[in-house]
Order: sequence, then C-alpha cells, then structure tokens
Amino acid sequence: MFLYFEHCNLISILMSDLNNKYKNKNMIIFNLKKLEEKLRDRPLQASQLFSYFLIYVFLMILNFNFSEESGTDKWIMVLTALISITVTIGFLIYTFNICKGFGSEDRFLELYFSLGFVVAIRFVVFVMIPLAILVSVLNSDFLDLPIPDLIFFSLLEIIYYYLLLQSFQRVLMPTKID
Repeated sequence: MFLYFEHCNLISILMSDLNNKYKNKNMIIFNLKKLEEKLRDRPLQASQLFSYFLIYVFLMILNFNFSEESGTDKWIMVLTALISITVTIGFLIYTFNICKGFGSEDRFLELYFSLGFVVAIRFVVFVMIPLAILVSVLNSDFLDLPIPDLIFFSLLEIIYYYLLLQSFQRVLMPTKID
C-alpha cells in the first residue's frame, strides 16, 4: 500500500514538473478539429509530442493493470488479445501506408500519438460513456456472455481506429484553396 502511494506521489511530481516545463505549449485535449488544423499547418514541437506520448503510455499502463477480469475463460482472453492485436496492427500498417502515400511517413508517430489521444478522449465521452449508461439502464445480461462481449468490444475497437484513420486523412489531405 505504501509503495502504491509513493508511486502516485512520484507520478504527481513528474506531471507537475512536465506541466511547469511545457506550460506554454498548449496541448489540445478535446478539440479534434483544432488539433487537425494545427497539424496541417506545422508539426508539433518535440515537447508537445512528448506530452501526448507520456499520457498515452500512462493510460496504457492503467489499462493493463485494471483490465484483467477474474472469472473470464482463458480462451476468451486469448481470442480477445489476438483480435485486438490483429485490428491494431492492421490499422497501424494501413495508416502508416497512408502517411507514406502523402510523403509524411516521418510524421506518423506525431500524428498517431496526438490525434490518437484526442480521438480516444472523444471516443470515451461520446461513445463509451453513453454505451455504459445504456447498458446499465437496460441491465442486460447479453454483454455478460463471452462471445457477444468479444464481438461488441472488437467492433468498438474497429470504430475507434476508423475515426482515427479519418482524422489522419483530414490532416494529410491538401486543403482546398478558396
């Protein structure tokens, strides 16, 4: 327990230090259109990209630590992981090739971490939270079954990557001259 609090204190100090160093860098957290316009105009500074990367890694660590469900069959967990890996790698390769097609492969990580962060925040607010409310209101046992649960979350992952892909394309497409 003490180690947990020390870990939280260390994270708090690191985040405070980062906030002080990069205070004037204007990290965009929710406004996807604004971030897309900013990325279309110019690349992010390394410190801005690092902020997106740091938060992304922190959230992934939280996800791995809190995602293990007791009582879930091992074959469902393995199948879920395989589907998630396939979808993620497939979309990453496809998205990288789109960047490459526009001659922007050197900006792939910049676009992935910054746009991915904002798309994920918006996805949680506009899709995941309403779905969680809907499922709790309906009090449906349907999603407690392994196969519908697997299909449902796989579809959500595909929708997330589709939205991210659309954002990539909006940044990489040349703007129309008025």
